[in-house]
Amino acid sequence: MPMTSWIRLRPHSSAPRAGERGVVLILTLFVILITYALVTQMTLGTAVASQTTINNSRRMQMKSATVAAADQFMEHLTSDPSAGGDAQGMAADAAGLAGASEAMGGFGSEDGGAEGEVTEGEAPAEEADSLMDAWAKPMRIQIGEIQITAWAEDENAKFNLLSLISEDEDYRDIARRRFESILDRLRDEHDEDLSSADASIIADQLLEWLEGQTRDENYPYPLRKSTPEEQTHASIYCPEELLLLADVNEDLYFDQKLDDELFALGLESVFTVWTSLAFQPPDSDGQSAGASEEEATPQGAAEAAMEDSLASEEPIADAVEQAIPAEGGFSGAAEGDDGIGALVNINTAPRPVVEGILSEIGIPWTIITDILENRNEVDEEALLSMEDEAADQDFAEMELAQSRYGDLEQVPLRYLNTLEDLEEVGSWASLDEEQKQDVYDAFGVKSDVFSVFIYARMPPGDWQPEYRYDEPPGPVLRLRGVYYRRSTADGVKMIPLQAWHEVPFTRWRIPDFQDDLEPFVAPEF
Repeated sequence: MPMTSWIRLRPHSSAPRAGERGVVLILTLFVILITYALVTQMTLGTAVASQTTINNSRRMQMKSATVAAADQFMEHLTSDPSAGGDAQGMAADAAGLAGASEAMGGFGSEDGGAEGEVTEGEAPAEEADSLMDAWAKPMRIQIGEIQITAWAEDENAKFNLLSLISEDEDYRDIARRRFESILDRLRDEHDEDLSSADASIIADQLLEWLEGQTRDENYPYPLRKSTPEEQTHASIYCPEELLLLADVNEDLYFDQKLDDELFALGLESVFTVWTSLAFQPPDSDGQSAGASEEEATPQGAAEAAMEDSLASEEPIADAVEQAIPAEGGFSGAAEGDDGIGALVNINTAPRPVVEGILSEIGIPWTIITDILENRNEVDEEALLSMEDEAADQDFAEMELAQSRYGDLEQVPLRYLNTLEDLEEVGSWASLDEEQKQDVYDAFGVKSDVFSVFIYARMPPGDWQPEYRYDEPPGPVLRLRGVYYRRSTADGVKMIPLQAWHEVPFTRWRIPDFQDDLEPFVAPEF
């Protein structure tokens, strides 16, 4: 038999079996899914990168716009008559916002408290600060797509927390009672009202914090060059430190919007640490440590340095250069009259501050109400003067004012030119002289420390506010800086106390009587 007959021939076929075909399909599906995932990831990554770039670009635009707007808005503060500036206010129009100034750094304030006393000639009529001043009016402008709102908040309108650690024991006791009284009246008309017991607990916690009893490695005792060695208390750097207290949360510290037209004031609106400023350390008796009366000024120091150089054969030029401090933009700022201190400006103080301090002094509620109502009445003489000025104003000037503020001119309200004007308010004259002097010791009518707020937004083109505190969707940048306005021989200087920094929420100026507000009219930019 032939050998080939033993071999069983099998037909040749290249087609895979059914199982192999399933594996190929699964692998193909995996490849498609992985490719889809990679493409999706690349698409999302590109979209995120693109949106990030757009957001960064918008943020840079808003920063540039806010710096320029801040530079212009500062002219309101420097040109105010009470600061010794030009009463005409800002000279540049909105087109001048193209020039930007660099943001300034900050430094801490000296602590301390002082009581005031009415003297003859205090605060002439043209020097009183009030909410009728140019700096108190919100400036609204439009730069391209960016809407900017700038306004200043008077820090002298608030109660200074550093009064609680005054060296005067009697003054410390008064300060604590006033602190608790202000807290007790902070939210009287709202569900979040604090009781007198709540106020006392918060006062205990704050004093414990200020005295340094709760300081540890997480919250260390702040070391400052100006702090005397024998000082036992720990001055707080900024009011936000109140959030470190056990019974103070964000809802209490920040203003709370209860509905579309109603706000409950927070601690940030009634307390401060920025007033009561001094240029010398507390232990220097008004001059540099070890300096004589003749060396109290740079000129005196330079002359003394020249005499010492002649005696020691040191080069005169080197000695004088070392003696004169590098003041830079603060040249002359240390000279001049003392600051206003811890006196509260009765024209600008929020309602809880006025009620809290006056009620602690023992002023009857009828008189307190008369004072609050008086500053909310229309000043008829000022209104007639405004109408006469408007009649004489040409169209170009009206357009300029419109470009600065973007809304209708504010109706002028009454304010106190001097504290003696209280004699014309309600039944004030019925008070005894001791009570009146207590009020004069606590209040004033001038201001020199201000928080400046700048808000920049890019709202949708068709967006319009529907109610008074409505905020648009879209990118927003909120900045705040604290400045000390000081009149010097070289003019008015704005000295930074706290550098520009972002704040989490929009601040609003809350009126005394929120239920009596006029119907809302949307502002224009």
